[in-house]
Amino acid sequence: MALSSSMEKGITVQNPKLFRLFVSSTFSDFKKERETLQSKVFPAIKEYASQYGYTFQPIDLRWGISSEAQLSNKTAEICLNEVRECKKHIEPNFLVMLGDKYGWEPLPITIESDEFRILLSVLDIEEQAEISKWYIEDENQLPKSYFLVDRNNQNLSDDSWGVYERRIRELLQKAAKKTGLEKDEFSQYFRSITESEIIEGVISYGPVTEFQNKLINSKLTTEEDDCQNIFGFFRDIDTYNIKDLRAHEDYFENYERAQEVKNKLKNTLALENTLIASTRMVKPGSLECNYLDNFEKRVIDFLKSKIDTHYQKEQVKKITPVELEVVEHTKYQNLKLKNYVDIPATQSHLKRYIEENNPQPLIIFGKSGTGKSTAMARAIQAINLTSEKRIVFRFVGATANANNTRSILTSILEELNIIIPDRLVDFAEFCSYFHDEITKIKDDIVIFIDAVDQLQNSDAFIWLPKSLPGNIKIILSALSDSNYASDSVYLTFLKKRTTNLHEISEFNEPVTLLKRLLLSQSRTLQPEQESYFKKKFRLSHLPLCLKVAAQEVKTWKSTVRTEDDLHSLLSDTLCKASARDMISSYLSSLSVSLHHNKWFVSKVLGYIYTAQNGLSEKELLELISTDHNFIETMAPDTWHRNVTHELPLIHWSRLFAEIEPFLKVVLEDNEVLMSFSHREFNTAIRNIDDIEFEHQSIIQAVKALIVKNKHKLFSSNRWGKLLVQLVVDLKVKYNKNDELKKTAEFIIELLNDSKFETQNWVDELLIYLEKNINYLLRSNKNIHALESSLLFYKITESLKDESLPMTLNYLSALKVLALSYNALDMFEKAKKYAKLSVCFSDKLLKKEGLGVFKNLILEYRNGVINNLTVILKKQEEMAETRDYLDDIRMYEDKLAGIFDLETNPNSTSMLGRHASFQINRALTFHENGDDKSAIALTLDALDELKKIESSNVDFLFSNNIEVQENRINAYINLTGFHSSSDRFMAAKYGDLACSHAEKLYNNVGSSALRIYVDALVNTAGVYQHNFLKQMNMLTEALKLIESNYFEQKRSWTESYIRVLFCTAKELHGTSQFLEEAKLINKYDAVTEERNHRAFEAQQIIEEQREGWQRLIFDRENFENILALKHQFTPENLKTEIKIALAQASITFGGEDLSDHDIVNYHIVSHPEFKNVFVKWLVSIGMLALVCREQSEVSLAHELSLMFINCVTTVQEEPILRAIQSRVSAVYQLTNTYPKSNLFEIG
Repeated sequence: MALSSSMEKGITVQNPKLFRLFVSSTFSDFKKERETLQSKVFPAIKEYASQYGYTFQPIDLRWGISSEAQLSNKTAEICLNEVRECKKHIEPNFLVMLGDKYGWEPLPITIESDEFRILLSVLDIEEQAEISKWYIEDENQLPKSYFLVDRNNQNLSDDSWGVYERRIRELLQKAAKKTGLEKDEFSQYFRSITESEIIEGVISYGPVTEFQNKLINSKLTTEEDDCQNIFGFFRDIDTYNIKDLRAHEDYFENYERAQEVKNKLKNTLALENTLIASTRMVKPGSLECNYLDNFEKRVIDFLKSKIDTHYQKEQVKKITPVELEVVEHTKYQNLKLKNYVDIPATQSHLKRYIEENNPQPLIIFGKSGTGKSTAMARAIQAINLTSEKRIVFRFVGATANANNTRSILTSILEELNIIIPDRLVDFAEFCSYFHDEITKIKDDIVIFIDAVDQLQNSDAFIWLPKSLPGNIKIILSALSDSNYASDSVYLTFLKKRTTNLHEISEFNEPVTLLKRLLLSQSRTLQPEQESYFKKKFRLSHLPLCLKVAAQEVKTWKSTVRTEDDLHSLLSDTLCKASARDMISSYLSSLSVSLHHNKWFVSKVLGYIYTAQNGLSEKELLELISTDHNFIETMAPDTWHRNVTHELPLIHWSRLFAEIEPFLKVVLEDNEVLMSFSHREFNTAIRNIDDIEFEHQSIIQAVKALIVKNKHKLFSSNRWGKLLVQLVVDLKVKYNKNDELKKTAEFIIELLNDSKFETQNWVDELLIYLEKNINYLLRSNKNIHALESSLLFYKITESLKDESLPMTLNYLSALKVLALSYNALDMFEKAKKYAKLSVCFSDKLLKKEGLGVFKNLILEYRNGVINNLTVILKKQEEMAETRDYLDDIRMYEDKLAGIFDLETNPNSTSMLGRHASFQINRALTFHENGDDKSAIALTLDALDELKKIESSNVDFLFSNNIEVQENRINAYINLTGFHSSSDRFMAAKYGDLACSHAEKLYNNVGSSALRIYVDALVNTAGVYQHNFLKQMNMLTEALKLIESNYFEQKRSWTESYIRVLFCTAKELHGTSQFLEEAKLINKYDAVTEERNHRAFEAQQIIEEQREGWQRLIFDRENFENILALKHQFTPENLKTEIKIALAQASITFGGEDLSDHDIVNYHIVSHPEFKNVFVKWLVSIGMLALVCREQSEVSLAHELSLMFINCVTTVQEEPILRAIQSRVSAVYQLTNTYPKSNLFEIG
């Protein structure tokens, strides 16, 4: 496996919306100018840039340099790297201030070995010994070089090091003068860090550097443009009355050299972009500073003018969204191509597929960390270099738009200049259009889509053609990893679309890749070190782990070669046996062995991880800087006065250099967001001890920034969105209830303290909250929807009387809160908030002066009433009772009255609401036995739905979904209405329900999954005469649920149990008894897992077992009953049953307790009878459930039969209603098993 050449073809602008300005100057003599920049200039420019949608980020490394950074001799290297990073951004990106001091001349960190020997040769023996003490040869550096010894290892004070540094510099400069070194080689021994920054930051100042060549070749700038976009401030101090300049070394150090650099740069820069100021020294160490006001004004004017110019250019040549998308994906491809090593088997397979006539799409799959994305990036590059074929590629997650199928396919069509008609709302139609248009293309096209397992929607890949024309190739990559089972489900769907699969080969050339990674940093290993690494490193088959290993191995010096010495270098990180453990160890080493502040590392990792989509560099630094105590610890006012109280950038620059190889960037909301590129890093960070603390810490930081920016629009930054996401995630991950309340109080206090400033911000926050909750509900992210709704409710509940608009927000909060509880089958709470909404609306409508708000309030009220009937019917269905019919009729009568009074009965919104009402009311007629009226109402509703679609050309996508859902529900209901009287019609409507539900599911993905499953299961029930079709439907329903169950267990548990039960029931008595057994095992496993999730089940049992009749269970906790099974062994279970049966014989005298008359007689005659009877009946029901859980099926059957026969006499009791449906399910599942002789005791 050969090393591949570097893939960096050039440099691309990092962010077209970010101005990143490097500030270069000498240090101590420009404190006042620095303070002016930090406190006056930069805040003004940040505000000005934001008005155009830009971000301004100044980079000033002259303050806050920690002694640790200086000790490790890294200061100069860090500064120059930051110059290069800034030059990759839009101009202006460099500002320089020069005075009469030349500045610090750092010692070279490395000197090439040949050059070092030449220097030594001209020095005497004692001088050679002095220098050789501080420079040690390292053959692992490329080319071989001598390294400056790390100060950390010498335990020197700053003063002591200063003496040694001056002496070494004198010797190097003395030697350089005596040798015939070339100018560039010679000058490095005499050059200040400031002049080095100017050489790299100003193209015309000297010979063009290697980096500057790349800038020019990439067309990011020219020498002329570069000069026009750099500001130079030149300060001259009057020396007339100063007798000895050396007495004022803070201002006059190496005076002649300073003048030479200053004059050269003055002649280089455009005159209009320079400011020359003359001043005088009023006393030792103090200058007259009357020029500072002009300095402030000129720099502000310069920066504003450059922002204006850039904005005007942008308006003239606006980059289209698809062009921007292509640029960002190309950046991501280049990132993946850094230091790659080919996997020959995979690249050969890809090459063969592209060249041969295979009509199927190709799927590349493999475990996490095996290099799938790199293989895709390499294939893209290879085709571009060797073929005339057109390449279109997308990396899922590389941009904000590349996270769902529709967005990705749309951008591919747009890149191919294919117009997408506005009518293509339906996803299935869109997929058909995609296929048709792709096949019409005459050119040779290869389409790559990487990491489809990271898509945020589940669409079963119906858009992927099973057969392609010869000139079209499609290549996808997907995950197959048991550690990430839910993400690996995508491959299962892909296997249904194609059999052309290639598993990425296990990587077997670790040293080759390691060399490539080291080479990119001008490092290598000695043969003994290579052998030792290969022998000891246990994760050599994973490129990701090799990448982590390279970060440590790059520090190995060539002098360490024996096994004993190498063993001392071998860290815990390199010895780990799993990728997860290795990455965790590496993250720990950032503070332990790489000397980064532990708490700083914890904040950076924690903040990036907890912010769902990542953070921009600016956001991260702003968040950390809100903790003033932490900043004081990191940057005490030793070298400067920290006028902004912000984190000195030097700390971030050092840490970023270490973690940058593992970060990806995505352009979103005009910010370049950083996040970890690999799921293994997120998993490792999630398990860090302090992660919950950092989650809470970032919430407080975001709140501080919201207060700081409260006068700005909500959309001008991401703080409001981040706050919602972080608070909700904290509740979901760590069950922190108090933070929702605290955040609501924070928003309310913010509004009350400065209403004029923050009213618009709060209004926009509430709009965002409602939209986001509806999105979460559509995406079946019901727990997140609930917690977001609770936050929405807590904010608006306190503000509802402030104004009518805020009142409407409160009604919206009640509505989505009820819907969220309903989505989680928590019916009592859903009803509570829906009823509260209706009552509050009724109260509002009695007020005078509502104006236009009256119709809006009516709209909310009517919608909630309709939702309430849906909640009641769902609860009725789940509990298998008819106890809610009176309430349903009452609310439906209210709705009927509303529709009768409607002034515009043919409006789209009116027809939609009325159709939904008719569908729900039909169910009430069905439950009363009037199927004829139920069918008539449902058919009328279907007619109304047709009118909506045919009459409205500007139909919204969201409305279209609602109409389709109503139609499917109507077909499902008609299936049930006809099932007992006309199986042919039942099957007809069932098929319609399934076809429309499948179409909707293909269109919108997982948000339509539940209705699709319901359609399949209900329709399967009417195909008793067609076993094959019935089983196909049930099997499909099972597959669909299993693809989501593992990600959202709470949302899908009950549906999963239901489908498992139905499928097992239909298989019973057939030859497929093995499949039946598997389903029963799954049923048992899922049920058991559900029981383990019960809230505080064991405590409830222990405290309340003697008083079950007093418990009122709702959907949240009635399943806790099943946790009783943990108290029983098979033997004491039978003992409990015998006791229960004996109690019935002794207490009730062997009477028939299924006889209503007998039970009623005892209830009237003996008041205590009912309590005793209910208590006994609950124990029978619980024992039936426990028997089923422990596979005592015969006992379960007889106990459940006893319960069912008796419960009808007292079924109004809430606790009995709570368990009745469960016991009935046990009875149906066990009714074929033989009797148990245990009951002979009766």
